[in-house]
Amino acid sequence: MSEINAESTTMPPVELRMPRASEREEMLTGKLYNSVDPELNALREKAGDLCARFNAASRTDHAARAAILDELLPGHGAGLDVMGPIFFDYGCNITIGERVFANFNFTVLDCCPVTIGDDVLFGPNVSLLPPMHPLRWQDRNVRQAPDGSAYDCEYGKPIVIGSNCWFGGNVTVIGGVTIGEGCVIGAGSVVTRDIPPHTVAVGNPAKSIAVCELAQKHFPQLTLLVRAIDRAHAHQLLQLGVDLVYRETVGSAVDLGVNALKELGVRANQAWRAGQTFKQQDEKLLREQTAFIDDESMYITKSVQYRHLLAEMLKATQEDRHSELMHAWEHMDDEDADDDHEGTH
Repeated sequence: MSEINAESTTMPPVELRMPRASEREEMLTGKLYNSVDPELNALREKAGDLCARFNAASRTDHAARAAILDELLPGHGAGLDVMGPIFFDYGCNITIGERVFANFNFTVLDCCPVTIGDDVLFGPNVSLLPPMHPLRWQDRNVRQAPDGSAYDCEYGKPIVIGSNCWFGGNVTVIGGVTIGEGCVIGAGSVVTRDIPPHTVAVGNPAKSIAVCELAQKHFPQLTLLVRAIDRAHAHQLLQLGVDLVYRETVGSAVDLGVNALKELGVRANQAWRAGQTFKQQDEKLLREQTAFIDDESMYITKSVQYRHLLAEMLKATQEDRHSELMHAWEHMDDEDADDDHEGTH
């Protein structure tokens, strides 16, 4: 997780670009726009009323529900099946393929184009969220224009979902993401980056292990991208043969360490290099330790060896001996193998 100084008041608040198109055009192209523009307000109010009518309609009144969806979602294909309740910002900025199913509490805040392919299944409480806000409060808070009207600055990023995808319950997809066809997104996942086609992406530890085993058994061609909540979870996934493992807290922990070094007076480039060195070598250690997960003595031995060598490497970032110690690191396993071999004589 990257950190910025969101408290800074030295920079003036960001303003909408001039000259500009209509707020609707600015919004749909991902530029800063005024979300309280009268045209946009009217479109949101219309969508809100249609959502309320759909949510209040009887589940047995199929004709009324279908008519509401036709008006709310003019870009939907045949065979759309929506349980409701539903929540859409505009509805008119969404393109939906054929035979799409959405379970309870389907939410799409379509301030930017949202494209959904054919035969996509959404579990309950799925949210597609293109809206973005400036990070500084000075930039995102509501302000007053010279004429006395209120306005604020927002922007959005599009979402694209390929055909034949399945989303488990409580999935959130953030703006700017493209999910390839044939993907499975595990329950509770927060999708913040692109997902390649035919990928199983899961986050909950117990479910991720079960889903990975199921996918490897029935769909061995799938590429698995899995989020690990801690080191033990990462070891389990690596043991299953999952190569693309993303550890949740490593990035933020390294960023914290880098910033702490800078606060202690270490030069920024040295602090950054120390962070990268730690991250790279810790990833290597993680993968090597996985082979000894059932051998506590060897697991601890590896940890101690790497800790000492890493300390030397971090020290070397200030002594320009980094490349020399990197070479030593790469050959440490060879030396271990030689020692084991000598012990057999």
